[in-house]
Amino acid sequence: LEVSEALHAYNELLDNIDAYDFGMGDEVVSGTTYRLVYLNQEIPQLLVEKFYDAQFIAVAKIFGYDPETQTCITSDAVFQIDNPSQMKLSPSETYGWFTLLQDHKGLVYTENNRSTHEILKIELLTWEDNQLIVKEITKMEFNSLPKEPKLIMLGINDRRLLE
Repeated sequence: LEVSEALHAYNELLDNIDAYDFGMGDEVVSGTTYRLVYLNQEIPQLLVEKFYDAQFIAVAKIFGYDPETQTCITSDAVFQIDNPSQMKLSPSETYGWFTLLQDHKGLVYTENNRSTHEILKIELLTWEDNQLIVKEITKMEFNSLPKEPKLIMLGINDRRLLE
């Protein structure tokens, strides 16, 4: 029941996604995708990516759901990821991506230097006490974690998953 309540709340949130700050000011959004991710809870979190084609980047934000107050919770953290089709053109010095861990152990955000591909930081993202917890981990720790093969994002207009 709580999961279906959360999905309903996320659906409403997606209808009003433009009200949330993704740290890009008035830049034009060229697309929005979402994915349900089970970080380390029974209730999934909502990962939303907005694409900014003019800047060749995408920015992601994670939302959670509090069953007690029946409200969505937004985290302040934003994660810059590359718009895959624009990878070569991006002016930013870094690129980032997500890796979903198996067995609901969380999500990992990795940021690399664009020219050297050196890993700059690896962050383990979990959801605890109704908030996003971001913890830096080492490459060795990351390598030892079991990963899901692929993180697939869905278009904002495709809501079958949520219904």
